[in-house]
Amino acid sequence: MSIEGCTIAVTGSTGFIGRALCGALVARGARVRALVRYRSEVPGEFQFDLSQSNLDPRALQGAVRAVIHCAWDMSATDSQHARGINAEGTQWLIEQCQRAGVEQFVFISSMASHAQARSAYGMAKWECENRLLGVANATSFATIIAPGTVIGNGGLFARARQLIGKLPVVPVFYALGKRRIQTVHIDDLCEAVIAGIDRRVTGRLNIADRWGVSPMDFYRGLAMLEGKRPLLIPFPGDVALLGVRGLEAMGLHPAISSNNLLGIKMLRYFEPRPSLLKLGLATLPDYWRSLRRLAESEGKQQIAARFERMFTREEPIGLDVS
Repeated sequence: MSIEGCTIAVTGSTGFIGRALCGALVARGARVRALVRYRSEVPGEFQFDLSQSNLDPRALQGAVRAVIHCAWDMSATDSQHARGINAEGTQWLIEQCQRAGVEQFVFISSMASHAQARSAYGMAKWECENRLLGVANATSFATIIAPGTVIGNGGLFARARQLIGKLPVVPVFYALGKRRIQTVHIDDLCEAVIAGIDRRVTGRLNIADRWGVSPMDFYRGLAMLEGKRPLLIPFPGDVALLGVRGLEAMGLHPAISSNNLLGIKMLRYFEPRPSLLKLGLATLPDYWRSLRRLAESEGKQQIAARFERMFTREEPIGLDVS
């Protein structure tokens, strides 16, 4: 089966992942309907506002093969606000899709989403997943894509990259222990989403490299990509969390929020191989290969060569798969 000629709608189409998906879908011959927050007269674009539960009815007219839901309101910093906007908005969109006869609903979630999540982001994503899996026809309708940290020119990775490019000293929170940051290159994520639609794979799919890297190596890679040599200092995460919560209680907005820290604290490992097997994909490239790919796309050949020397092929010591 192929998506060529199929109509696929993408929410959050101007965001990092949504924009990349639209490009990848068009390259595969799909007819893309870009759902954008602000009204646009561009052909193929339709207004969609998650926070207002507002959708141009023309967006779902005709035979829509799939809706890929990337949109997420990041202004929600507490669990109640995140639930009110994102979970309720997603529920509303699911209902609109079912009424319109959309064949497949693809929700872009996160590996930060799980039953033990404590950040507003992770908990709201988890609620959205459960709502989607709770619909009557979930086994043929509901696909959840849970990527690791996405490597590319946008999102959390780009923000962390900007930060490490500016600071001479970088505290690395929750750096000690067995935590692993699993990653996926944006192009590989797009390939996985398209494979999920091609093959009509439903359920939750964990999309990331198998082993991941330690928090220290994650920031080490960022520094290498930027050609910087900041001092990376492990810092007790719980101490930072206590201090940040105090600042937030005073109405201040520190560079890293308590939600950011909770996301790192509650990081969990997910085995991606069963998901990739369902999609017909091989094991995804590790963090260093993804960084080499990004460096090459930016014309940084010397830095790309340095990443090539970082390739690992064996299970890292201390991997926590609990």
